[in-house]
Amino acid sequence: MKIFTTTVFAISMLMLACWGVGQIFSDRWEWSQWLLWIPTVAVLVLLLCTIVLLAIQKRKMYTIVLSLVFDVLLVQLVFVEHRMFANSKCVGQISISGWTMSHSKKVVSKESGEIIVAMDADITLLTHGWYVRGEESVQNWMQSQGRILINGPFTLCTKFQPITVRSLVAADGIYISEFVLDTTAVLGKPLTVWAVDLPSKLSLPRRALSREVVSRMKFAEKNSPDIVLGDFNMTRNSSAIRTMFPALHDAADEGGIGLLATFPMHFPLYHIDHILLSETLQACSYECINPHIGRHRIQFATIAKHPSEGIRK
Repeated sequence: MKIFTTTVFAISMLMLACWGVGQIFSDRWEWSQWLLWIPTVAVLVLLLCTIVLLAIQKRKMYTIVLSLVFDVLLVQLVFVEHRMFANSKCVGQISISGWTMSHSKKVVSKESGEIIVAMDADITLLTHGWYVRGEESVQNWMQSQGRILINGPFTLCTKFQPITVRSLVAADGIYISEFVLDTTAVLGKPLTVWAVDLPSKLSLPRRALSREVVSRMKFAEKNSPDIVLGDFNMTRNSSAIRTMFPALHDAADEGGIGLLATFPMHFPLYHIDHILLSETLQACSYECINPHIGRHRIQFATIAKHPSEGIRK
């Protein structure tokens, strides 16, 4: 029995080590990508089961060590990966929502449209939302308040006057579109929004994908983005995301509250949909909402002009 409990303890520490290596090296390499995707909650469950077993076997030292490790990881999960309390104290000037609709949109199109209208965001990005944008509720909502813009797999419902709509990248499963909106009355300048939809193929290294995106964007006629949002299929603040958008910060880090993960919808383990902001903007709030439809949770954020913008001017 002593050998058994020692083995279980060793397995738990190995899993913990793999998780730690993934957190340190992120998705810089293909092998570390898989370690990064080990869910913290899975490590916690394994540790808890091991602690109970060790306690039953009266392995006091092992139990104490793993209990301390468990507490540290629990703090990591509750206060770093997710947010029990809101960090930001600013008041949002513009509301933004983003929904990756990789589900049977036709079957639940009416219900999806009602959810979108009820959220009533100033800017709503639907990825693969071609059925939903034709719903009567969505059409009536936008006819009275704004415009529906379509480019590639993206549908942007906006209450602001569009200036430019164009595709930046549309090849090999990589889709990036640019929407420039007239937000001068609110932010003092137009807002450049990039919609992103990147491949979900697990065999494709995230690092290689990020380099491919950077390479393709070099040849695209574009404005510097104020907001980049959509389905990245990469975890929050990963090395791959920083490679593509080094100057942007994640809205979840600044204004996040609650369970900050978007996939899978019913039991979200991974935060793979993101809203990234330039230094000119700040996130006043950010949350991931369960629509009870589809596979992804909805991102909803409110943003405002960063206070330093006034100082720079």
